[in-house]
Amino acid sequence: MNDTLFTNSFSFFEAHRGKHAYTDMRAGTPLHYIAYMLRGKCKIVSADTEINASAGDFFYIPKGLPYQSYWQDEQDVSFLSLGFPYFPNPEKKDYPLQVIETDETGLMLLRRVPIGLQTTPEGIAALYTLLSHLIGHMQDSTPCRSRQIVLKTERLLWENTDLRPADIARQIGI
Repeated sequence: MNDTLFTNSFSFFEAHRGKHAYTDMRAGTPLHYIAYMLRGKCKIVSADTEINASAGDFFYIPKGLPYQSYWQDEQDVSFLSLGFPYFPNPEKKDYPLQVIETDETGLMLLRRVPIGLQTTPEGIAALYTLLSHLIGHMQDSTPCRSRQIVLKTERLLWENTDLRPADIARQIGI
């Protein structure tokens, strides 16, 4: 991948929506997004989660998530949108759609990300510095081992109701 293609895979901009707006992203989002609400409020609804964010809130939308969003304000809604293709996650945690509670450090780091300009290596570094701070404030939904076993078992039984208990145990690794 060349430098131009790499830097063009990021998207940092200030977005505006009308007083009452709707966005249909049921096809799934092409990037991960961190957003910061400047004015107004939004409700984002996915198949299993609903969040509400208002001015001063950060929120995270995972790459590929199908969702719908509803925006409203007395004037127009505005927010900063930071789209990025790669989420640093060496622990393989599952970070769902969520509002992120943060502090002044998060706002200070956000100010370092160049919004609306051509993406540069410095801008990408500023984004990942912000992200490394926000990850410490994010909730993961990595299920515990017993919950993973139950989910795998349910999926297997939906796919094949004729499985014997020994077949299920072998397929899920217990």
